[in-house]
Amino acid sequence: MFDSSVKHQGSILAGLKKLLGLNMAVMAFLGWTGAASAMAEVTLVEGGEPVAKIVISDDAAEDERTAADELVHYISEMSGARLEIVNEVPEDMSAIVLGAKAPDGFLDQLHQETSDGASFRIKAADGRIIVAGLESQGTLFGAYELLEQLGVRWFLPDEIGTVFSESPDLAIARQDVLEIPSFSGRLLQAIG
Repeated sequence: MFDSSVKHQGSILAGLKKLLGLNMAVMAFLGWTGAASAMAEVTLVEGGEPVAKIVISDDAAEDERTAADELVHYISEMSGARLEIVNEVPEDMSAIVLGAKAPDGFLDQLHQETSDGASFRIKAADGRIIVAGLESQGTLFGAYELLEQLGVRWFLPDEIGTVFSESPDLAIARQDVLEIPSFSGRLLQAIG
């Protein structure tokens, strides 16, 4: 008996391959013209050397300290460069500014959209990356979003399930993003 679903699946796969081929061609063209590299606005590591610092307040909440530590750890693992954690925004180099050190009014738009404490805003431009949540947990989630943009993936808990590429150069694209959870409670719980 002839199974028509196999033929149908084959045509779907062929269509996906064409689409992927087109996407790869566009990405190659953008890389060739330099358009992709022009989007990298805030450089964190260059040639294996840190060119940015991480800024938190003196009395940062535990989640904000964890966010800073996670950024230092994974950026170091990826590039070999260890970003310094400081309490003042440096004038002479790039900075990742976390949580309470965000400028006044930075979260006004987010406050208008939601009251979910896990929500956050990331703005990257002009040598600064500002990551702040409505609560410190949101700042931590924003830091993990930055790491995902740098290519870190967590497939399983602990180091064994963490995957990333090594590179002597790391940068974050220019952006201004509001992230609001679709549902409350991003943490997994065991029931039983």
